Amino acid sequence: MMTTLLYEILNILFQFTVFVVGIWFTIFIIAIIEAFVAKVFKLRIRSFKIFNRRYTCVDDRMVLYKERFSFFTTCEVGSVPGHQLTKKKDALITCIVILIPSIGFLVATVLFMMFVLSKKEPLFFNPFLGFISGVGLTSAMLIIITIFRFPIGSKKLHSFTNEKVSELRSARALEEIEMPALNSLADYKKDRHSEIRYQTLFFLVSEMRKDISSMDEVVRWYEDYLQSEQERSLKLLETLAQKAMYKDLIRYYSTWRIDQKKASEYYKMLPEAELLDDKDANGRRLLAYYSKNILNDFSKAMEYCLEGLHALDDPNTPLAKLEIDNERQLLLDLRASLT
Repeated sequence: MMTTLLYEILNILFQFTVFVVGIWFTIFIIAIIEAFVAKVFKLRIRSFKIFNRRYTCVDDRMVLYKERFSFFTTCEVGSVPGHQLTKKKDALITCIVILIPSIGFLVATVLFMMFVLSKKEPLFFNPFLGFISGVGLTSAMLIIITIFRFPIGSKKLHSFTNEKVSELRSARALEEIEMPALNSLADYKKDRHSEIRYQTLFFLVSEMRKDISSMDEVVRWYEDYLQSEQERSLKLLETLAQKAMYKDLIRYYSTWRIDQKKASEYYKMLPEAELLDDKDANGRRLLAYYSKNILNDFSKAMEYCLEGLHALDDPNTPLAKLEIDNERQLLLDLRASLT
């Protein structure tokens, strides 16, 4: 009796362990497929993270940064500067990367269950049950989430944000860009990730317009998000959109509403090596203003300022014309204040 009970307990623990492994395996395979498809479609792998190691694209090479442990493997890809990802291409990639593998995994799960049941063996004691169940459940969730966020459709915030990014890259004047506030887009389907992406773009346009009140609104949204129950308990910092949000907060409290305590707090949320390795003009500008207004290190601020101005002359800069104009003006303003 005791032996049977012990066996059942050990089996439960084993099934739970391989169930978790099945979840991890599914996400890992999806990330690997996304990295492979990115190469095929000539997209840039912007970031690949496994456990506590993140490989980030810096100056066309992958640089390793050590971060907090993460259970899920993540891969983030984007278009090469100067080339926009169309809706049709985005939809095709989504199908290849997520929908087709997930449907395949789900079908395999169903076939496995049918096979085991046909043998009239106890399903619970099959050694592959937990793993297959983890794969099947994760696949089903990915299919549901992907259908909800599918890039085809005019009423999805993900697609709307991509359209606004294209507008920004092609615009010659700020007046050509119309950026409604997030709370006015109630009829768009959205999730937290798409909201953060939109808000970082909205913050950028507001900054270019020197619209501090709009920046204030975005920062309040950011901080409400970070104070949510989920964020307090999990301290998530897994996507490039979330990192962009923290960079906005550093810029805001180092440039527009100078606050040494808050700027330092948000600065410490990102790997310093990653901030120092960002050689683009906006990355240098962040460090320049942070050095001057938060660290009171004027010589370092001037060094970063000059590096930022030099980066603007690089013909391969990923920044659009309006971004270049904005960065140049802010860097020139800072240089003037340091001389």
